[in-house]
Amino acid sequence: MRCTETASAVDYGEKFTFHSATPCNPVENIVLKMTDIQKSFGGVHALNGIHFELREGEIHALLGENGAGKSTLIKVLGGIYRPDRGTINIGGKDVEMDNVQIAREHGIGIIHQEIVLVPHLTVAENIFLGREILDRFGFKNMG
Repeated sequence: MRCTETASAVDYGEKFTFHSATPCNPVENIVLKMTDIQKSFGGVHALNGIHFELREGEIHALLGENGAGKSTLIKVLGGIYRPDRGTINIGGKDVEMDNVQIAREHGIGIIHQEIVLVPHLTVAENIFLGREILDRFGFKNMG
């Protein structure tokens, strides 16, 4: 597999592209693998046979036009949507990403594209909303 992958995202020809910021590493360093991911909403094929591999130390960008399936793919990975077909493998084991909690247990979290979830909180507080660091008494760590 090449380090830059182009995958068909919708059946009417739009595409999105994975760009890797690091050279390909050996196969044994694959930490996440998505194979043949498909997701449809009614008659619209949002994801059609998507393949993606993430190796240890890599940074990726997911780029594409509106409606290309970028958000759908991330929501499948994050347990928000279940794929109609395909597998997600984390650390060498297939995982049924049935919900957000299972995704979190495997170290996957999503920062959604809404501008501000809670306006009076900082960016960092919005990112960790619901996953705040607590002290030994169960209070939010303010230090």
